Amino acid sequence: MDFGNNRPIRAQETASRATYQHDCRVETKMMAADSRYYQEKRYAEAQLYERELEAHGRSAVVEMRNRQKEADTELYAKQKVSEVMVEAVNGEAYYVDEMLTALGGNYMAQRDYLMINEGVHQEITWATSHLGRGPSCCPSGPGPTRYDNLKK
Repeated sequence: MDFGNNRPIRAQETASRATYQHDCRVETKMMAADSRYYQEKRYAEAQLYERELEAHGRSAVVEMRNRQKEADTELYAKQKVSEVMVEAVNGEAYYVDEMLTALGGNYMAQRDYLMINEGVHQEITWATSHLGRGPSCCPSGPGPTRYDNLKK
């Protein structure tokens, strides 16, 4: 047996081991690089998600403030309308009070004056002439009243 010829086999084994070790180192480095890449990617995605949440939160706050401003504006407008209505009612009350004073406290004269001034008598005359005995919803005349029982 001649073992001198083993040198090429040993050289091949050594080269094969070296290649394997090199491949292992390369693969280890690639795995480490992949690991760093995925960690950085996850960190970047987390940062992006946080920024999106902040942006959404800011937009929600802005939207809420806009709604609040609209509600405040609407409330202010309604308050102004209410104030005008109160002033109108106060003015009318003053007018009625002054009229009653001018008529010497005679409520009947004041009532008649207001009815004539507002055209109530003309409306009553028109309604009775056009509607006949009763309103158009009751063509045969008015229905029974609570006083009909007293007539019997």
